Amino acid sequence: MRTPLSAFIIALLALSGTAVGNAADAPFRIPPNGKPELLGATSEFEAPTALAFDSRNRPYLINNRNAKTFGLIHTLRDGKWITLSCVDALNSIKVKAPKKDDSQARGELVFDDADGLYATIGDALVYSPDLGKTFRAYPCPGSLEVRSGHNQLTGPPAIILKTNITRIANSEWARPCTLSVLIPSKTADGLTLGEAIPISERGLAAGSGGHSGGSSFAVTLGRFTHLVYTEMPGKLAGGNPVHIATIDRQQHSVIARKFLARAGPKGPDIHSRPTIAADSKGFLHVLTGSHGGTFLYLRSEKPNDIRSGWSEAVGLSERQTYASLTCDEHDNLFSAFRQWMPDATLGYQSKAAGSNKWQAARTLVQGALKRGVYNYANFRHRLFIDRNSTLYVSFTFYEHETYDEGVYPEALAVSHDGGASWRLATTADFERHIPRKAENEPKNAPDKK
Repeated sequence: MRTPLSAFIIALLALSGTAVGNAADAPFRIPPNGKPELLGATSEFEAPTALAFDSRNRPYLINNRNAKTFGLIHTLRDGKWITLSCVDALNSIKVKAPKKDDSQARGELVFDDADGLYATIGDALVYSPDLGKTFRAYPCPGSLEVRSGHNQLTGPPAIILKTNITRIANSEWARPCTLSVLIPSKTADGLTLGEAIPISERGLAAGSGGHSGGSSFAVTLGRFTHLVYTEMPGKLAGGNPVHIATIDRQQHSVIARKFLARAGPKGPDIHSRPTIAADSKGFLHVLTGSHGGTFLYLRSEKPNDIRSGWSEAVGLSERQTYASLTCDEHDNLFSAFRQWMPDATLGYQSKAAGSNKWQAARTLVQGALKRGVYNYANFRHRLFIDRNSTLYVSFTFYEHETYDEGVYPEALAVSHDGGASWRLATTADFERHIPRKAENEPKNAPDKK
Protein backbone atom coordinates (compact mmCIF):
# COMPACT_ATOMS: atom_id res chain seq x y z
CA MET A 1 0.00 0.00 0.00
CA ARG A 2 1.29 3.44 -0.91
CA THR A 3 2.42 6.03 1.61
CA PRO A 4 -0.53 8.37 2.38
CA LEU A 5 0.04 11.81 0.97
CA SER A 6 -1.25 13.34 4.19
CA ALA A 7 2.04 12.08 5.68
CA PHE A 8 3.92 13.31 2.61
CA ILE A 9 7.65 13.84 3.08
CA ILE A 10 9.99 13.96 0.14
CA ALA A 11 13.16 12.02 0.80
CA LEU A 12 15.43 12.93 -2.09
CA LEU A 13 18.96 11.92 -2.92
CA ALA A 14 21.51 14.71 -2.68
CA LEU A 15 24.17 14.00 -5.25
CA SER A 16 27.54 15.73 -5.13
CA GLY A 17 30.18 13.97 -7.18
CA THR A 18 29.68 10.30 -6.44
CA ALA A 19 28.61 10.82 -2.85
CA VAL A 20 25.01 10.35 -1.84
CA GLY A 21 23.65 12.68 0.82
CA ASN A 22 21.35 11.55 3.61
CA ALA A 23 19.40 14.77 4.21
CA ALA A 24 15.69 14.03 3.87
CA ASP A 25 14.87 17.36 2.24
CA ALA A 26 17.92 17.58 -0.04
CA PRO A 27 17.07 17.75 -3.80
CA PHE A 28 18.97 16.44 -6.77
CA ARG A 29 21.43 19.09 -7.87
CA ILE A 30 22.31 19.85 -11.47
CA PRO A 31 26.13 19.87 -11.62
CA PRO A 32 28.25 22.74 -12.95
CA ASN A 33 28.48 23.46 -16.65
CA GLY A 34 30.38 20.77 -18.50
CA LYS A 35 30.38 18.16 -15.73
CA PRO A 36 27.19 16.12 -16.26
CA GLU A 37 28.83 12.99 -14.85
CA LEU A 38 28.59 14.53 -11.38
CA LEU A 39 24.84 13.96 -11.29
CA GLY A 40 25.38 10.23 -11.48
CA ALA A 41 22.81 10.02 -14.27
CA THR A 42 24.70 7.54 -16.47
CA SER A 43 22.20 4.82 -17.31
CA GLU A 44 21.67 1.82 -19.56
CA PHE A 45 18.86 3.70 -21.31
CA GLU A 46 18.50 7.20 -22.67
CA ALA A 47 16.44 9.59 -20.57
CA PRO A 48 13.07 10.02 -22.30
CA THR A 49 11.30 13.11 -23.48
CA ALA A 50 8.16 10.97 -23.83
CA LEU A 51 7.29 7.81 -21.95
CA ALA A 52 4.26 5.49 -22.08
CA PHE A 53 3.29 2.03 -20.88
CA ASP A 54 1.43 -0.74 -22.66
CA SER A 55 -1.27 -2.89 -21.04
CA ARG A 56 1.41 -5.04 -19.38
CA ASN A 57 3.09 -1.92 -17.99
CA ARG A 58 6.15 -2.29 -20.21
CA PRO A 59 7.84 1.06 -20.87
CA TYR A 60 8.23 2.64 -24.30
CA LEU A 61 10.34 5.77 -24.50
CA ILE A 62 11.51 8.24 -27.08
CA ASN A 63 13.98 11.11 -26.96
CA ASN A 64 12.94 13.81 -29.41
CA ARG A 65 15.58 16.15 -28.03
CA ASN A 66 18.50 14.44 -29.73
CA ALA A 67 18.67 14.38 -33.53
CA LYS A 68 20.51 11.04 -33.53
CA THR A 69 17.57 9.26 -31.85
CA PHE A 70 14.91 10.70 -34.18
CA GLY A 71 12.37 8.02 -35.09
CA LEU A 72 13.60 5.48 -32.53
CA ILE A 73 11.46 4.01 -29.74
CA HIS A 74 13.03 1.93 -26.97
CA THR A 75 11.21 -0.72 -24.95
CA LEU A 76 11.97 -3.54 -22.51
CA ARG A 77 11.72 -7.21 -23.43
CA ASP A 78 12.81 -9.85 -20.90
CA GLY A 79 14.99 -7.37 -19.05
CA LYS A 80 16.75 -6.03 -22.14
CA TRP A 81 16.21 -2.80 -24.03
CA ILE A 82 15.37 -3.20 -27.71
CA THR A 83 14.99 -0.51 -30.36
CA LEU A 84 11.94 -0.11 -32.58
CA SER A 85 12.40 2.11 -35.62
CA CYS A 86 9.70 4.12 -37.35
CA VAL A 87 12.24 5.96 -39.53
CA ASP A 88 11.01 4.25 -42.71
CA ALA A 89 7.43 5.29 -41.96
CA LEU A 90 8.56 8.90 -41.37
CA ASN A 91 10.61 8.85 -44.57
CA SER A 92 7.56 7.64 -46.50
CA ILE A 93 5.86 10.98 -45.83
CA LYS A 94 9.11 12.93 -46.17
CA VAL A 95 9.54 13.79 -42.50
CA LYS A 96 13.28 13.97 -41.97
CA ALA A 97 15.39 14.00 -38.84
CA PRO A 98 16.40 17.48 -37.66
CA LYS A 99 19.96 18.56 -38.37
CA LYS A 100 20.56 19.64 -34.79
CA ASP A 101 19.24 18.86 -31.33
CA ASP A 102 16.00 20.46 -30.11
CA SER A 103 16.10 21.38 -26.43
CA GLN A 104 12.31 21.70 -26.23
CA ALA A 105 11.81 18.06 -27.26
CA ARG A 106 8.37 18.32 -28.80
CA GLY A 107 6.27 15.18 -29.07
CA GLU A 108 4.24 12.69 -27.06
CA LEU A 109 3.66 8.94 -26.76
CA VAL A 110 0.49 7.10 -25.70
CA PHE A 111 -1.24 3.70 -25.89
CA ASP A 112 -4.96 3.15 -26.34
CA ASP A 113 -6.81 0.40 -24.46
CA ALA A 114 -6.12 -2.11 -27.26
CA ASP A 115 -2.35 -1.41 -27.16
CA GLY A 116 -2.40 0.76 -30.25
CA LEU A 117 0.72 2.93 -30.07
CA TYR A 118 0.65 6.62 -31.07
CA ALA A 119 3.58 9.04 -31.14
CA THR A 120 4.11 12.57 -32.38
CA ILE A 121 7.56 12.90 -33.92
CA GLY A 122 8.47 15.97 -35.91
CA ASP A 123 5.35 17.07 -37.77
CA ALA A 124 4.03 13.53 -37.99
CA LEU A 125 1.70 11.18 -36.16
CA VAL A 126 3.14 7.66 -35.98
CA TYR A 127 0.83 4.70 -35.35
CA SER A 128 1.50 1.02 -34.65
CA PRO A 129 -1.34 -1.49 -34.13
CA ASP A 130 1.04 -4.29 -33.09
CA LEU A 131 3.32 -2.99 -30.33
CA GLY A 132 5.91 -1.64 -32.73
CA LYS A 133 6.19 -4.49 -35.21
CA THR A 134 4.91 -2.22 -37.98
CA PHE A 135 4.42 1.55 -38.22
CA ARG A 136 2.46 3.99 -40.33
CA ALA A 137 3.00 7.74 -40.37
CA TYR A 138 0.66 10.62 -41.16
CA PRO A 139 1.39 14.34 -41.66
CA CYS A 140 0.02 15.88 -38.46
CA PRO A 141 1.73 18.76 -36.60
CA GLY A 142 -0.40 18.32 -33.49
CA SER A 143 -0.28 17.45 -29.81
CA LEU A 144 -1.63 14.16 -28.40
CA GLU A 145 -3.94 13.45 -25.52
CA VAL A 146 -1.84 11.31 -23.18
CA ARG A 147 -2.66 9.25 -20.11
CA SER A 148 -2.67 11.65 -17.18
CA GLY A 149 -4.79 9.43 -14.97
CA HIS A 150 -7.94 7.50 -15.75
CA ASN A 151 -8.36 8.18 -19.47
CA GLN A 152 -10.61 5.64 -21.20
CA LEU A 153 -8.98 5.28 -24.59
CA THR A 154 -11.15 2.67 -26.28
CA GLY A 155 -10.20 4.44 -29.51
CA PRO A 156 -7.41 6.73 -30.70
CA PRO A 157 -6.46 9.71 -28.53
CA ALA A 158 -7.54 13.24 -29.41
CA ILE A 159 -5.10 15.49 -31.26
CA ILE A 160 -5.13 19.27 -31.00
CA LEU A 161 -4.01 21.44 -33.91
CA LYS A 162 -2.89 25.07 -33.86
CA THR A 163 -3.06 26.93 -37.16
CA ASN A 164 -2.97 30.55 -38.34
CA ILE A 165 -0.56 31.46 -35.54
CA THR A 166 0.13 35.19 -35.39
CA ARG A 167 2.01 37.68 -33.21
CA ILE A 168 0.56 40.69 -31.43
CA ALA A 169 2.45 43.98 -31.27
CA ASN A 170 3.52 45.07 -27.78
CA SER A 171 2.80 41.60 -26.39
CA GLU A 172 5.86 39.34 -26.21
CA TRP A 173 4.06 36.07 -25.49
CA ALA A 174 0.75 36.48 -27.30
CA ARG A 175 0.37 33.95 -30.13
CA PRO A 176 -3.33 33.88 -31.07
CA CYS A 177 -4.29 31.00 -33.33
CA THR A 178 -7.08 28.78 -34.57
CA LEU A 179 -7.63 25.69 -32.42
CA SER A 180 -9.19 22.50 -33.72
CA VAL A 181 -9.23 18.84 -32.68
CA LEU A 182 -8.85 15.61 -34.62
CA ILE A 183 -10.53 12.41 -33.42
CA PRO A 184 -8.96 9.68 -35.59
CA SER A 185 -10.62 6.34 -36.27
CA LYS A 186 -9.04 2.97 -36.93
CA THR A 187 -9.29 1.23 -40.29
CA ALA A 188 -8.03 -2.07 -41.66
CA ASP A 189 -5.02 -0.22 -43.08
CA GLY A 190 -4.25 2.07 -40.17
CA LEU A 191 -5.94 5.36 -39.25
CA THR A 192 -8.27 7.90 -40.77
CA LEU A 193 -7.61 11.28 -39.21
CA GLY A 194 -11.00 12.68 -40.24
CA GLU A 195 -12.21 16.27 -40.33
CA ALA A 196 -10.93 18.71 -37.73
CA ILE A 197 -13.50 19.83 -35.14
CA PRO A 198 -13.40 23.64 -34.65
CA ILE A 199 -12.70 24.74 -31.07
CA SER A 200 -11.75 28.44 -31.09
CA GLU A 201 -10.79 31.17 -33.53
CA ARG A 202 -9.15 33.05 -30.62
CA GLY A 203 -7.06 30.23 -29.24
CA LEU A 204 -3.89 31.06 -27.35
CA ALA A 205 -2.46 28.00 -25.60
CA ALA A 206 -3.41 24.32 -25.74
CA GLY A 207 -1.58 21.02 -25.81
CA SER A 208 1.89 20.38 -24.49
CA GLY A 209 3.62 19.98 -27.81
CA GLY A 210 6.15 18.15 -25.67
CA HIS A 211 7.33 21.41 -24.09
CA SER A 212 8.38 21.61 -20.47
CA GLY A 213 5.77 20.44 -18.00
CA GLY A 214 2.66 19.92 -20.08
CA SER A 215 1.03 16.55 -19.60
CA SER A 216 -2.36 16.32 -21.35
CA PHE A 217 -4.68 18.91 -22.85
CA ALA A 218 -7.56 16.40 -22.89
CA VAL A 219 -9.08 13.41 -21.14
CA THR A 220 -11.50 10.93 -22.69
CA LEU A 221 -14.21 9.23 -20.61
CA GLY A 222 -16.59 7.01 -22.56
CA ARG A 223 -17.95 8.86 -25.58
CA PHE A 224 -16.79 12.28 -24.30
CA THR A 225 -13.44 14.00 -24.69
CA HIS A 226 -12.94 17.03 -22.43
CA LEU A 227 -10.23 19.50 -23.47
CA VAL A 228 -8.81 22.64 -21.86
CA TYR A 229 -7.34 25.70 -23.55
CA THR A 230 -6.78 29.44 -23.12
CA GLU A 231 -8.13 32.15 -25.41
CA MET A 232 -6.79 35.52 -26.42
CA PRO A 233 -8.33 38.13 -24.05
CA GLY A 234 -10.16 41.19 -25.32
CA LYS A 235 -7.54 43.46 -23.72
CA LEU A 236 -3.79 42.96 -23.49
CA ALA A 237 -4.00 43.24 -19.69
CA GLY A 238 -6.95 40.87 -19.51
CA GLY A 239 -5.08 37.82 -18.24
CA ASN A 240 -5.52 34.39 -19.78
CA PRO A 241 -9.15 33.17 -20.00
CA VAL A 242 -9.21 29.40 -19.44
CA HIS A 243 -11.99 27.35 -21.07
CA ILE A 244 -13.03 23.73 -21.24
CA ALA A 245 -15.02 22.08 -24.02
CA THR A 246 -16.59 18.66 -24.43
CA ILE A 247 -16.54 16.73 -27.70
CA ASP A 248 -19.05 13.97 -28.31
CA ARG A 249 -17.02 11.41 -30.21
CA GLN A 250 -20.10 9.84 -31.75
CA GLN A 251 -21.52 13.15 -32.98
CA HIS A 252 -18.03 14.40 -33.88
CA SER A 253 -18.83 17.85 -32.53
CA VAL A 254 -18.51 20.13 -29.50
CA ILE A 255 -21.58 19.76 -27.27
CA ALA A 256 -20.58 21.98 -24.33
CA ARG A 257 -18.24 24.84 -23.44
CA LYS A 258 -17.44 26.44 -20.10
CA PHE A 259 -15.31 29.36 -18.91
CA LEU A 260 -13.26 28.21 -15.90
CA ALA A 261 -10.94 30.96 -14.69
CA ARG A 262 -8.74 33.86 -15.65
CA ALA A 263 -5.18 32.71 -15.09
CA GLY A 264 -2.01 34.76 -14.78
CA PRO A 265 0.00 36.54 -15.86
CA LYS A 266 -1.77 39.83 -16.65
CA GLY A 267 -0.89 39.75 -20.33
CA PRO A 268 -1.80 37.01 -22.83
CA ASP A 269 0.85 34.34 -22.56
CA ILE A 270 1.36 30.98 -24.28
CA HIS A 271 3.06 29.75 -21.08
CA SER A 272 -0.32 29.84 -19.32
CA ARG A 273 -1.18 26.42 -20.68
CA PRO A 274 -3.88 24.38 -18.88
CA THR A 275 -3.70 20.64 -18.32
CA ILE A 276 -6.36 18.13 -17.24
CA ALA A 277 -6.74 14.73 -15.57
CA ALA A 278 -9.66 12.54 -14.52
CA ASP A 279 -9.86 10.50 -11.34
CA SER A 280 -11.29 7.01 -10.91
CA LYS A 281 -14.80 8.38 -10.27
CA GLY A 282 -14.75 10.53 -13.40
CA PHE A 283 -14.27 13.91 -11.70
CA LEU A 284 -12.25 16.31 -13.85
CA HIS A 285 -9.22 18.14 -12.43
CA VAL A 286 -7.67 21.17 -14.15
CA LEU A 287 -4.39 22.96 -13.43
CA THR A 288 -3.64 26.16 -15.30
CA GLY A 289 -1.29 29.16 -15.51
CA SER A 290 1.14 30.77 -15.10
CA HIS A 291 4.37 32.47 -16.20
CA GLY A 292 6.21 33.17 -12.98
CA GLY A 293 2.95 33.48 -11.02
CA THR A 294 0.64 31.06 -9.25
CA PHE A 295 -1.05 28.00 -10.74
CA LEU A 296 -4.82 27.71 -10.32
CA TYR A 297 -6.58 24.41 -9.57
CA LEU A 298 -10.26 23.53 -10.16
CA ARG A 299 -12.37 20.36 -9.94
CA SER A 300 -15.69 19.55 -11.60
CA GLU A 301 -18.69 19.22 -9.28
CA LYS A 302 -19.98 16.16 -11.12
CA PRO A 303 -18.18 13.29 -12.88
CA ASN A 304 -17.68 13.47 -16.64
CA ASP A 305 -19.64 16.76 -16.78
CA ILE A 306 -18.31 20.27 -17.39
CA ARG A 307 -21.68 22.10 -17.19
CA SER A 308 -22.78 21.30 -13.62
CA GLY A 309 -20.36 23.57 -11.81
CA TRP A 310 -16.75 23.75 -10.71
CA SER A 311 -14.94 24.30 -7.45
CA GLU A 312 -13.57 27.75 -6.76
CA ALA A 313 -10.14 28.23 -8.32
CA VAL A 314 -7.41 28.00 -5.69
CA GLY A 315 -3.74 28.95 -5.99
CA LEU A 316 -0.93 26.46 -5.41
CA SER A 317 2.39 28.19 -4.82
CA GLU A 318 4.49 31.11 -6.02
CA ARG A 319 6.48 31.83 -9.19
CA GLN A 320 5.39 28.72 -11.10
CA THR A 321 5.67 27.97 -14.82
CA TYR A 322 5.09 24.92 -17.07
CA ALA A 323 2.23 23.11 -15.35
CA SER A 324 1.90 19.33 -15.38
CA LEU A 325 -0.77 17.14 -13.79
CA THR A 326 -1.26 13.42 -13.19
CA CYS A 327 -3.68 11.36 -11.09
CA ASP A 328 -2.82 7.97 -9.58
CA GLU A 329 -4.95 4.88 -8.88
CA HIS A 330 -5.91 6.26 -5.45
CA ASP A 331 -6.95 9.66 -6.92
CA ASN A 332 -3.96 11.56 -5.54
CA LEU A 333 -2.78 14.42 -7.77
CA PHE A 334 0.79 15.37 -8.65
CA SER A 335 2.47 18.26 -10.45
CA ALA A 336 6.04 19.16 -11.42
CA PHE A 337 7.00 22.65 -12.61
CA ARG A 338 9.68 25.31 -12.82
CA GLN A 339 9.84 27.50 -9.74
CA TRP A 340 12.03 30.52 -8.97
CA MET A 341 13.52 30.22 -5.45
CA PRO A 342 15.13 32.73 -6.30
CA ASP A 343 16.83 30.94 -9.19
CA ALA A 344 15.34 28.20 -11.36
CA THR A 345 14.49 24.96 -9.57
CA LEU A 346 12.27 22.03 -10.47
CA GLY A 347 9.40 22.12 -8.01
CA TYR A 348 6.91 19.44 -7.04
CA GLN A 349 3.49 19.46 -5.35
CA SER A 350 0.80 16.89 -4.59
CA LYS A 351 -2.75 16.74 -3.29
CA ALA A 352 -4.19 13.79 -1.41
CA ALA A 353 -7.49 12.33 -2.59
CA GLY A 354 -10.37 13.92 -0.71
CA SER A 355 -8.27 16.84 0.49
CA ASN A 356 -9.06 20.43 -0.44
CA LYS A 357 -5.46 21.53 0.03
CA TRP A 358 -2.29 20.97 -1.95
CA GLN A 359 0.89 20.15 -0.05
CA ALA A 360 3.51 22.89 0.09
CA ALA A 361 5.88 23.01 -2.87
CA ARG A 362 9.14 21.10 -2.48
CA THR A 363 12.29 21.32 -4.59
CA LEU A 364 12.87 18.19 -6.64
CA VAL A 365 15.92 19.41 -8.58
CA GLN A 366 18.13 22.42 -7.84
CA GLY A 367 19.43 24.32 -10.86
CA ALA A 368 23.07 24.77 -11.81
CA LEU A 369 23.18 28.55 -11.35
CA LYS A 370 24.39 29.99 -8.06
CA ARG A 371 21.53 30.86 -5.74
CA GLY A 372 20.61 34.51 -5.94
CA VAL A 373 22.19 34.95 -9.38
CA TYR A 374 19.53 35.76 -11.95
CA ASN A 375 20.22 34.34 -15.37
CA TYR A 376 17.33 32.98 -17.39
CA ALA A 377 17.05 29.23 -16.94
CA ASN A 378 14.48 26.49 -16.79
CA PHE A 379 14.09 22.75 -16.79
CA ARG A 380 13.04 20.75 -19.81
CA HIS A 381 10.96 18.36 -17.77
CA ARG A 382 8.04 15.97 -18.18
CA LEU A 383 5.93 14.15 -15.58
CA PHE A 384 4.71 10.59 -16.31
CA ILE A 385 2.74 7.91 -14.50
CA ASP A 386 2.62 4.19 -15.29
CA ARG A 387 -0.26 1.68 -15.03
CA ASN A 388 0.79 0.94 -11.43
CA SER A 389 0.90 4.59 -10.29
CA THR A 390 4.69 4.75 -10.34
CA LEU A 391 5.79 8.35 -10.95
CA TYR A 392 8.59 9.39 -13.29
CA VAL A 393 10.07 12.84 -13.96
CA SER A 394 12.50 13.34 -16.83
CA PHE A 395 14.55 16.51 -16.70
CA THR A 396 17.49 18.46 -18.02
CA PHE A 397 18.64 22.00 -17.29
CA TYR A 398 18.72 24.83 -19.80
CA GLU A 399 20.00 28.41 -19.57
CA HIS A 400 20.78 30.91 -22.27
CA GLU A 401 20.77 34.40 -20.78
CA THR A 402 24.55 34.11 -20.73
CA TYR A 403 24.56 32.79 -24.32
CA ASP A 404 26.01 29.57 -22.98
CA GLU A 405 23.52 26.74 -22.98
CA GLY A 406 25.96 24.61 -21.01
CA VAL A 407 26.45 20.87 -20.89
CA TYR A 408 23.90 19.49 -18.49
CA PRO A 409 22.72 15.91 -17.97
CA GLU A 410 19.46 14.39 -19.12
CA ALA A 411 18.04 12.25 -16.33
CA LEU A 412 14.99 10.30 -15.21
CA ALA A 413 13.86 10.21 -11.57
CA VAL A 414 11.38 7.67 -10.20
CA SER A 415 9.13 7.42 -7.16
CA HIS A 416 7.58 4.08 -6.17
CA ASP A 417 5.75 5.49 -3.14
CA GLY A 418 3.54 8.29 -4.37
CA GLY A 419 6.22 10.99 -4.20
CA ALA A 420 7.51 10.22 -0.70
CA SER A 421 10.97 9.38 -2.04
CA TRP A 422 12.80 9.78 -5.34
CA ARG A 423 15.91 8.36 -6.94
CA LEU A 424 17.47 8.19 -10.39
CA ALA A 425 15.71 5.45 -12.36
CA THR A 426 17.31 2.21 -13.49
CA THR A 427 16.10 -0.62 -15.69
CA ALA A 428 15.27 -2.55 -12.51
CA ASP A 429 12.80 0.20 -11.53
CA PHE A 430 10.82 -0.47 -14.69
CA GLU A 431 11.10 -4.24 -14.39
CA ARG A 432 9.71 -4.45 -10.86
CA HIS A 433 6.30 -3.28 -12.10
CA ILE A 434 6.06 -5.59 -15.14
CA PRO A 435 4.06 -8.77 -14.42
CA ARG A 436 5.60 -12.10 -15.27
CA LYS A 437 5.11 -13.15 -18.85
CA ALA A 438 1.55 -14.32 -19.35
CA GLU A 439 0.43 -17.28 -21.40
CA ASN A 440 -1.61 -14.98 -23.61
CA GLU A 441 1.37 -12.85 -24.61
CA PRO A 442 0.38 -11.03 -27.83
CA LYS A 443 1.67 -12.91 -30.85
CA ASN A 444 2.28 -9.63 -32.64
CA ALA A 445 4.84 -8.43 -30.08
CA PRO A 446 7.97 -7.20 -31.89
CA ASP A 447 10.97 -9.47 -32.15
CA LYS A 448 14.17 -8.58 -30.37
CA LYS A 449 16.55 -6.47 -32.37
